[in-house]
Amino acid sequence: MRADARGHLDTLFYHLPTLTMPARGSHFDSTGHVTLSFAPDENMENKEQPIFDLTAYALLFSVALYFVSWFLPALEFKGIKGSHYIKVMEGWECVYMGILGMRIGHVETLGNFSFFCAGILMLERMWKEACIASGVSLILGLQTLSLFIAPVSFDEAGATQSTLTKLDLGFYLWMSSFIVIFVVCLLKFLSSYTATPNAEVNNPG
Repeated sequence: MRADARGHLDTLFYHLPTLTMPARGSHFDSTGHVTLSFAPDENMENKEQPIFDLTAYALLFSVALYFVSWFLPALEFKGIKGSHYIKVMEGWECVYMGILGMRIGHVETLGNFSFFCAGILMLERMWKEACIASGVSLILGLQTLSLFIAPVSFDEAGATQSTLTKLDLGFYLWMSSFIVIFVVCLLKFLSSYTATPNAEVNNPG
């Protein structure tokens, strides 16, 4: 028995240069040649994803728009009570004042939080959830328009009141960062939703 096993091993090492790899498994053929076979993983191509694709570039573009908006004029207010001066706020000031404004029901600043949630969900390729989160950012951001008719006070005593009179570039870039993620994730979700039924039709079994 040992002699037979050793004979097979000798045959294996003797024929190593002639080994082939057409299919999965290994066996001895009738002539004593050994055939080893290795098949690539059928799902390998599906698992491989490019490091950067259109989605990644869209996310980077959206984040760039968001942070640039912080350092540009965003909102312009005019005093209607106690003072009539014009106050121009940059994006970072709007974020700070938005946090304070949550005490009186202005929740626009929460759009920043849902924006970052949308970005994380987008990286995870959870298109539906990312679309919802970015949609929430859009809705919250649009609440800023209520400042055209709802006076706000920039001092603790409330001695002065101002209303929004103009939207500047920073606001439009801020909203555009939400729109980019929303549109990309919506298109991705719709394409994946339509591709699933087609795959079921092509592979009914």
